[in-house]
Amino acid sequence: MAMSPKDLEHFDYITETFEIDSEASSTDVGDAFTFYYVNNILKPLYSLSDESIEEGLEVQGANDKGIDFANEDDNIFYIAQCKYRGTNSNISAADISQFGDLYKQLFEPETAETANRAVKEFLLTVRKNQRSKPVRMDFIYSRNFTESMNNQIRVQIESIYSVAQEKDLPRPEINFYGIKELRELHGQVHGDGTLDPPALFGLPKFFNIIDIEEPNTKGHAHFQMKDILRTDRDTIILPVKATSLTALYRQRGNQIFSANIRYFQGMNAVNKEIKDTIDNHPSDFFIYNNGISAICSRYELSKRNKNITIFNIQIINGAQTTQSLFNAQLDGTSMSGIYVLLKLVATTDVDIRYKIIKSSNRQTAIKDSDFRSNDVIQQFLASKFESYKYYGDDPPQKLKYLNKRQQKPRGFKSINLEELTKLKAAVHLGPHISSAGTGLYDKDSDGTYLKIFGKDGGEIETYSKAEVEEIVAIVIAWFRIESLRKKIIKEEYPPRSESRNSNKYRALIAQPHITWFYFSLIDKLYSENKNSIIKNIINGSVFSSVENNFIDDWFMYVQGKISDVLDSNPDLIWRNWQRTNDLSTRPLKNKINNASDREFPIVSNILS
Repeated sequence: MAMSPKDLEHFDYITETFEIDSEASSTDVGDAFTFYYVNNILKPLYSLSDESIEEGLEVQGANDKGIDFANEDDNIFYIAQCKYRGTNSNISAADISQFGDLYKQLFEPETAETANRAVKEFLLTVRKNQRSKPVRMDFIYSRNFTESMNNQIRVQIESIYSVAQEKDLPRPEINFYGIKELRELHGQVHGDGTLDPPALFGLPKFFNIIDIEEPNTKGHAHFQMKDILRTDRDTIILPVKATSLTALYRQRGNQIFSANIRYFQGMNAVNKEIKDTIDNHPSDFFIYNNGISAICSRYELSKRNKNITIFNIQIINGAQTTQSLFNAQLDGTSMSGIYVLLKLVATTDVDIRYKIIKSSNRQTAIKDSDFRSNDVIQQFLASKFESYKYYGDDPPQKLKYLNKRQQKPRGFKSINLEELTKLKAAVHLGPHISSAGTGLYDKDSDGTYLKIFGKDGGEIETYSKAEVEEIVAIVIAWFRIESLRKKIIKEEYPPRSESRNSNKYRALIAQPHITWFYFSLIDKLYSENKNSIIKNIINGSVFSSVENNFIDDWFMYVQGKISDVLDSNPDLIWRNWQRTNDLSTRPLKNKINNASDREFPIVSNILS
């Protein structure tokens, strides 16, 4: 079965983007296919950093256990397996079943024993945190799935869910994407396409599920929006008793989420907050919670019985709320007095149902960093950055600080809040703290946010001009270091090459450690000239000539120092090394203490 013209057109885009020509080997095209998915779908969908992408692709190669990408954030583990097939071949039934088996193998010690180093380290982390974070597994295919494949996929997904239930693990998120789904995902992420409607599974034709509180004799507590909105879409908004939702879930389980794009995601940070509200602030649940959205074929209000009868209900946004309420009830929490806001749309039009499902689930996930975006100090920094330029490019570009998540604007050299937070944490607190990533946005006594952006454990609203310029200089140096890193990786460390299994390569992807090393060297060797160095980084003098550009001159030497420390720990686990003071930061400090200005020179006109 050949690709359709549209499929071929889309895959041509993939190969062109990653400079893969028509004579390339299937391995090269397969790598391009993987890079396309990770960079153009997974990265924007979950706001993954370049560092996370690089680290996640490290698993590829011999003994990778079929894993082409693996990484984690605070809430989830990401795993992707990408299958490129040309026009004359298909995946086999074994490919699908082996992907299903992979989930179980994640938690078996013998899997890690025969895996390559990067996969082994990842699997050890998964096993250590298996009960606290769910797994997202994506199977990516360069052609369309056949009907027989789809049947087998359904069997494998149910098998994976059964394994998770048997092991008492958070419910995983399992996705199978063919080229058609990839086109649509690309459209969803980048705003130029749509998603197909999911399969709908009808519930028993008639059941009475939701009680409506009648606050007074004038009528039910509800709004029928058809007249208000002047539309023929039959929409009703009303508060419902939590006990009605839990009873429905007890009867029908995940069937009521068949049209939803996700099932319950386990006790992640969001669902822990929902549980806390249920347990400690039940009367405020209606106020704090966003409510649920549902579709149905029709509904009937009964004034006499004070209820609403809903036919063929599907909860399309609210799986987390519904099951969190159900789980709390199982644990003995009373649902008395807890109400949930319900938006219900009655329609049998398949296209309208699909559009409602898509629109209700297109919200970007809220991240911890988002809650800091409106802090006064973040707004202050955003107002200051555009006064400066980055002279490492020709022509120079204005700097821009994106304290709120958004698409990076053209014509600027921009850095976002997460990048700046990790950068400042690395330079001012230590690269192991930046790499660990925990508590970076917490303002409590155990968090590090106020150590990064505050003073003496408290919040501030402004920085002095000197403090702003130091931050700007760090960012400018980081931009240059990043361009050097990526250039060397592209030229000398191709994907799947043996060279990637070296400490020289690991030293290149130790992103926070490199920038920290630079500024620690400046503090050690040129502390009296630091203000002049900062000034000349900002005004572009550092980039005005080869002699002045100490950032480029130092790079290979810094990489070498980090590589030496890695070499001294032959049995190290890479993830642990990055995040541990005694393994990485402390021995690197020893390298800095023994460094000299002869080894790391800066010309006199940059020092004055």
